[in-house]
Amino acid sequence: PGEPGASDEEKSQEAQCSGLTQRMRTSRLDHLAIAAKAKVPHANFLFYLEGPFGDPSALLSRPDDPLVQEWKQQAISQLKEQADTGDYLSTAVLFNLYHEGSEASKKDTALSLRYLVALRSIEDQNNATSTVGSVFHSVDLLASEKDLSPAQIAAATAAGNAMAALW
Repeated sequence: PGEPGASDEEKSQEAQCSGLTQRMRTSRLDHLAIAAKAKVPHANFLFYLEGPFGDPSALLSRPDDPLVQEWKQQAISQLKEQADTGDYLSTAVLFNLYHEGSEASKKDTALSLRYLVALRSIEDQNNATSTVGSVFHSVDLLASEKDLSPAQIAAATAAGNAMAALW
């Protein structure tokens, strides 16, 4: 409320929300969780962005809290469910999480390769008639792939291609 530099439109939207109570603001997280579980498009991503209890800093301040652990598991699970059906945004988020590592998940080369293969394939399908190349083709996993066995690479590639086929 009252954020400096807010546009007239933002101020107008804020005025429309002036009657919201704290309970109403908190319940939006409950509604977001319901929407994410119901697989409303992009609700899983918004659920992830909100962080545990609407407080992303809880991932750093209370990483061992059972409720934070439960939230992590739920957020990642919801992203995976959508990615497995070919959802581009969920796939990109999971690639980033497993490629870089984060408070929500550890770095995992096999999983990052899986999601990278899916993203590259989706981008190739999307750009089939375009001269613009895939941004994901510039990602180099070869250095970290040396830690994977040929079987792991084959499994990640097959899983990524299967996800992309559903896009």
